[in-house]
Amino acid sequence: MARQQFQVPPAKQQIQALIYGRDGKPILTIGMEEYAVLEPDGSVSVRKIGENLVTEDGQVWNASMMMGNKPILLGLCELCRDPAWSLLHGKRQSHGLVTQRGGTLCAGDCGRLLCPRHRTRCRDGKYRCRACARRFRIKDFLHRLLFVSEGQ
Repeated sequence: MARQQFQVPPAKQQIQALIYGRDGKPILTIGMEEYAVLEPDGSVSVRKIGENLVTEDGQVWNASMMMGNKPILLGLCELCRDPAWSLLHGKRQSHGLVTQRGGTLCAGDCGRLLCPRHRTRCRDGKYRCRACARRFRIKDFLHRLLFVSEGQ
């Protein structure tokens, strides 16, 4: 009878993403764990346990997505993290994480990363936060009121 060799299963692999805000406070801890189990019959089974997150732009994201050839990176919509109080909606805070592909930089003066919920498309086709969009509309109104183009 051939002598069986005892094989040690591979070590436990753990990926953990700790995401901190600008103020240094933790926003989210999300991870993925892979480990091997030696079954009673001698076989080795590999198990993976992962946590997923739904970002503000509707994408499902997990920590292993940062490790591939084309990593999917996250950004933070500050307006989700610290929302303005409203009579209709109250003050609903969320994690504010958005994929860089789904987020948009404000074309106004602030330059913030915005989620789809907090961006407004202005008349020039560019996306702005609500405050910058308000300023743009006022400037655009005054410009159209005071100036006339020569081609007309």
